[in-house]
Amino acid sequence: MKKSLFRIFIPRKSFLGFSVFLASLLLLWTAPATALVVKWQKDLPTYTNGNIALGPDNSLYLSIQTGADYSVDILYRITPDGSTANTYTPLGGMVDDIAIGADGTIYIHAARNPSKLIALTPDLNEKWSVPFEDGFVSPAIGHDGTIYTASSHSELQNNEHRLIALNPSDGSQKWTCVFSNMPGALVSKPMIAPDGTIYMVFSEYYYHGGTSDVTKKIFAIRSNGIVKWEASFSNRVKLYMMGVASDGTLYILDWIDIPNWSQARRVKAIDPDDGSVKWDLQLNPVGHPHSNVAIGPDDTIYISANDHTSNSNLLLFVRPDGTIKKTIPLPAMAEGGPVMGADRTIYLFCADDYLRAIDSHTGSQKWEYYLPTIGRNYHPVISPDGTIYLGNSHLNHTKLYAIESNASPCLDCVWASYRGNNRRTGEGAKSALTPRLITPQNFQEISVQNAANAIFQWKPMGGNPSYRIEISDIPSFPVTISGNFNSNTVPINLVSSLPIENFEYFWRVKALTPDALYSPYRSFVYGDKTQMIRPIIKSPTYDAVLKSPVHLEWEHQGATNYRVLILTEPVWRPDTVVHDQILSDTHLDKVFTTYRTYYMAVHSNIANSEWSIPYKFKVISGN
Repeated sequence: MKKSLFRIFIPRKSFLGFSVFLASLLLLWTAPATALVVKWQKDLPTYTNGNIALGPDNSLYLSIQTGADYSVDILYRITPDGSTANTYTPLGGMVDDIAIGADGTIYIHAARNPSKLIALTPDLNEKWSVPFEDGFVSPAIGHDGTIYTASSHSELQNNEHRLIALNPSDGSQKWTCVFSNMPGALVSKPMIAPDGTIYMVFSEYYYHGGTSDVTKKIFAIRSNGIVKWEASFSNRVKLYMMGVASDGTLYILDWIDIPNWSQARRVKAIDPDDGSVKWDLQLNPVGHPHSNVAIGPDDTIYISANDHTSNSNLLLFVRPDGTIKKTIPLPAMAEGGPVMGADRTIYLFCADDYLRAIDSHTGSQKWEYYLPTIGRNYHPVISPDGTIYLGNSHLNHTKLYAIESNASPCLDCVWASYRGNNRRTGEGAKSALTPRLITPQNFQEISVQNAANAIFQWKPMGGNPSYRIEISDIPSFPVTISGNFNSNTVPINLVSSLPIENFEYFWRVKALTPDALYSPYRSFVYGDKTQMIRPIIKSPTYDAVLKSPVHLEWEHQGATNYRVLILTEPVWRPDTVVHDQILSDTHLDKVFTTYRTYYMAVHSNIANSEWSIPYKFKVISGN
């Protein structure tokens, strides 16, 4: 057996080395308090229709409804100093949201007489317009500038809907995808995954009092207009898309009609490969989620929620596996936000007229700032110069604020705010892509005979980037063997690379592009599982957040007895031990004190066995 290069850094017969490493992870960063100043405030007539969008030159764009019956819309361009630079009045009113291209082109929908998509220059001169026979939803913009729009009503021939891709230069059609036999359905705004897949949700917009013939489906459409998959839902719910993760996972809000607050409210994670439900998070009685989320660089999902039965308001931190990481109480419902900044601060504009900043590392409030408002609050926008723009509106009045701060937009978040980003394009940020690992998968055995040419594979990413692969004997990757490759399928000689045979290792990959992120890790066994010198922890996963009771599971082929040790600190002392037991089983279900962090390790009765890697997990609540 070869000597471990890792032994210098991580002594496997004690927790000392690991505790030094873990202590560094537990240091929580706290930012200083921010001194906020109102740079300017602006009053506009009547009601805001939609949210603020920010152009590449940091101009603000929003529309208001005016006239005796609020049938006339005016699109405003407001410069960073608060002055009104330009206005545009489309015939027939507007569909709510504005989308802005990377070149500053403004895309809006005129809703009536006739319905049409309009492209405007940054100073609101018309470039082109395309009429449509029926109502269409607000557009989305792909990474290559392609404009996507969809019919908003199923009052077409044969109950058809259409998704149309348009060239940004002149509005000409690239392709049309037709969805047939969609009775009674309305469609959500398109959303675009980082790989270019377009998601469409069809469902009832209002509860129809027992109607069962309304189509409830999700479609994934490739960027060439070909349907990738479709998934159906049988329950009579409202379906809204909320955000898209870096791996393409779609998050949707699934809920019953507004008057029935006691009914289940759920967030579902939809698998990007086939449309199956990866997980289904029951929020009742935790709260009723709003239709917006923010998704951080690590794919943590931030959801504002309120429970009308208890009048409580919450900000939920949800891990990519569907477990709740943190539940943060809020003094009032978050009407605007969440929006994530570059320093991982979460910004919320609440119904009590306070702008709040929440530290996503600790869940603590960093500051709050009172802004007297007049009605509904809209999603904040963070400018690159640190200005936070906020809007709120009532029937006859709209107010805008520009707040000076040290914030900056989160450029490596895949879904930083409403509709994904400041330009409201409905697209996931391509720079935040993480590779999806294919092989080897967890606990897969790579024999010594095949280890000279072991194949590591992951899904290719757009743009054909190079990749970096890392292999470690610790899932936190403090010490690694690494290499850079131009392919997504890589043969690696483990015989010459890894120091120990019959051992569990962990691997991960990231693209060599700006702001790229590592994939979640996978493990494999190099050698023979029956000859391994330490047990494998199968559950919980490293750094998991769980509810009590917790299911613990391990594996060490050939062993007949196991010593299971659970600690409150990553150091083995009499005062840190909460559980020390010898078992013949390979699992243990245990009730834990909640809201505490634990460390689990296992030793077997196999000759020369060593302690497993100590796995950290946190218990947040009981079932």
